[in-house]
Amino acid sequence: MSPLASSTPTETFMTTCKLSQSDDYTEFLSLRPIEGLPGYCELLIQSQWLGAKNPSGLQVKHRAIVTTAGLEALRAMLSVQLD
Repeated sequence: MSPLASSTPTETFMTTCKLSQSDDYTEFLSLRPIEGLPGYCELLIQSQWLGAKNPSGLQVKHRAIVTTAGLEALRAMLSVQLD
């Protein structure tokens, strides 16, 4: 599956990818366009710990509203780190 393919944890987000994964801990990054606010999207970072009281539950670590320009800046920063 593509790292940007829609998958767990939340099908309501347009794109979701795993940022990191170990035996019992996973972090996800999701992006969702915001209806009624063109050029803005919600960025959501969630974690899942299999040792938690509810191991299938997700915890919100960070939620932000970002602009298209902000996403482009993030893409440029990631490109620098990956090159």
